[in-house]
Amino acid sequence: MISKKKKIIGGIAALTAIFLFQEKILAVVNLNGSENLVQDFLSFAQNRSESLSTASSGVAMADYSIIEKIFTFWFRPLFLDAPGILGVVVSIENFIYLLLFGKILKLNFFKFWRNAPSQVKSCLMIFILTSVAMTFIMSNLGIMIRQKTMIMYFMFFVIYYYLAYEKSYTSETRLKNISPA
Repeated sequence: MISKKKKIIGGIAALTAIFLFQEKILAVVNLNGSENLVQDFLSFAQNRSESLSTASSGVAMADYSIIEKIFTFWFRPLFLDAPGILGVVVSIENFIYLLLFGKILKLNFFKFWRNAPSQVKSCLMIFILTSVAMTFIMSNLGIMIRQKTMIMYFMFFVIYYYLAYEKSYTSETRLKNISPA
């Protein structure tokens, strides 16, 4: 368990590093001289999305809601919109992702989440925050598939840990329900 003091020191160190490197970070997307950072970032994301959608595997995500963008990033192409034979292979992979995500769509997941170790919570937060960030700049299925592969491991860790928790929880419940004869 990480003490509260170490968490605060780590948070301050991270914020200091971001502050010290903010110009270099913003220079990557040419936002280092921005007057309105949020508006300029949204404009950058819109332009990037439009330029990536000109490819043959582009998806017009500019008009999607944030939920649709995230679903597209995580689970598309599905069998209905698979571009070619490789798209069908990726559709099978995405179908497996849907099945795995279905495993955590239970009320028991929230009980697990409250008691989960910090590593599991960190993995889920990294996965969600990275997914949200990626959805603003991605609109090309090929690029989305490659980028998604790099962050899905974080979610796999959460799902695996949850399934192990659920298995131990149900076996403990069964043992409690068995009365000695």
